[in-house]
Amino acid sequence: MPSCPISCFCRRAARAISCGKRSPRLPRGEPSAAFSIVTACGRPPHALRRYSRSAGTTMRGHQPSFPIQGIAPLQRGQHAALIGCVVIVLVMLSTGASTLFGGREDAQERAVARSSSALPAMERALTQVLHDYDRTLQRVAARADSIEAQRSGTPGRTLFGGLTPLPCLSSIVVRDEHGLLIADSAIGAGTMLRADAGPDRQPYLTPLRRDPGLGLYVGAEHRAGQSTMLMLSRRVDKRNGAFGGVVTGAVDAACLRRLLPDLPVGPHGQIALLQVSDRGVKPIPDFSGAVIGLDGGGTEPLGAMSASAKGAFSDDMPVQGERRLYFFKHLDGLPLMLAVSFAEDDVYRAWRAHAIGTAAFMLACTVIFLGLAGYLALLISRRNGIVVKLQQLARLDELTRLDNRRSFDDRLTTEWRRAARDRRPLSVLFVDIDHFKNYNDSYGHQAGDAALTAVARCIGANLRRPADFAARYGGEEFVVVLPDTDETGAHAVAQTLRRAVDELDVNCPGAGRHVTVSIGAATRAAHAEREPSALVKAADEALYLAKAAGRNTVFVAQLT
Repeated sequence: MPSCPISCFCRRAARAISCGKRSPRLPRGEPSAAFSIVTACGRPPHALRRYSRSAGTTMRGHQPSFPIQGIAPLQRGQHAALIGCVVIVLVMLSTGASTLFGGREDAQERAVARSSSALPAMERALTQVLHDYDRTLQRVAARADSIEAQRSGTPGRTLFGGLTPLPCLSSIVVRDEHGLLIADSAIGAGTMLRADAGPDRQPYLTPLRRDPGLGLYVGAEHRAGQSTMLMLSRRVDKRNGAFGGVVTGAVDAACLRRLLPDLPVGPHGQIALLQVSDRGVKPIPDFSGAVIGLDGGGTEPLGAMSASAKGAFSDDMPVQGERRLYFFKHLDGLPLMLAVSFAEDDVYRAWRAHAIGTAAFMLACTVIFLGLAGYLALLISRRNGIVVKLQQLARLDELTRLDNRRSFDDRLTTEWRRAARDRRPLSVLFVDIDHFKNYNDSYGHQAGDAALTAVARCIGANLRRPADFAARYGGEEFVVVLPDTDETGAHAVAQTLRRAVDELDVNCPGAGRHVTVSIGAATRAAHAEREPSALVKAADEALYLAKAAGRNTVFVAQLT
């Protein structure tokens, strides 16, 4: 079946329009053939409907040529709110961290305060006990003339008689200048020590023989069974002042520790008694058991203690999996040192529990705060989207998707000021569809809307420069703002628009021809000093002159 020539024309017209080409024209001898379908079916031409749908799809994606007013402040406010949230979170975290670190320092200061108050008390008690031992040894050493009597078999009570029994002093041993055992005696609890002279006794003799003014000498520990003995020695002088031997007292270290007051050092804290000599600092076992960090497992604490008379430090190299705090003090007049060792787990146990609770609370608060901030940001974003949509609805023509009268007024004012500042020309085109009322009455309002959309699409498609601006002024009237365009340029653009609409070939039955437009143009000269409304009025008057000249024409008026 042969295809209808009208349908073929409509299809070719639609393809040509969609490609932006010049649409085919029917022979002038058949002016109404293309639209005879409208008379028979009561609907607009097929080509026009197809073009309207295509134009409508394009225009729905059209972005408004005006800037969205008020969105930038909202976006700046949103960014400021986000930055404020981040700052608040950082302030919260920094404040919490500062509080926690301050609490940690307070815990350490409390440990220092405990040791500072407890060490002097233990020092006084230990010094008093050792001085009692020393006085007893001095009394025995003063009886130097009795040593020869002991060699002659004189009873031992001559040497040890009248001595006050002292706790933890197991025995007193007297040796001559050659290290030979002269006498020994048990005073109080303990067992009498009897041993032959040998090289192992020489360490007691050499320091006291070499230095007559040495005083009390604390020798190496001596083990009797499972008990560690603290060996206290005094020099014995003959009547002529020569070295006559030594008097050594054996003190039970574990018993000595029980004589001293307890210190609040915590479950894992320790108290140590250390021997100070030319060879360094050496802990005395059994005073408080194996001392962590001071029993050969670490050398840093011993080195730090030997460098000063008293002080405090932290062991940065954990010993046996523990990091410890040490406080120490030398005993006045004695080659001994007291040391207190705190386990960091004990010092910071309460602080860590508080820190975990505080950190959990801060984390929960941060999560809640960030959640609320995120929800607020979502609400703000949605509000901004609604504001954009409302502003588009307020400034965009819903039917043609061109800018509306309000946008035109704002844009014209802006371009007028720019033209006045730069001394550049400005042109306005007033476009009116000829005989649109007859077309609307013949085809109905839906067909009229389709024609308006087609004309709007045609105007928008033929404005080449980004600065050119088109808007629907009202009804079937459109306006075009052409910045930096003189009278000649305005006339050329107007003719381009007129021909493009004429080539749409939309029939207008009341006039016996297709739909056309009349265009009035007005140009603001570079030196003109008028208001924007004067330019619109001049373009409107030029439009009426164009209609009076027979329509489908262009008339240009210059604004002076």
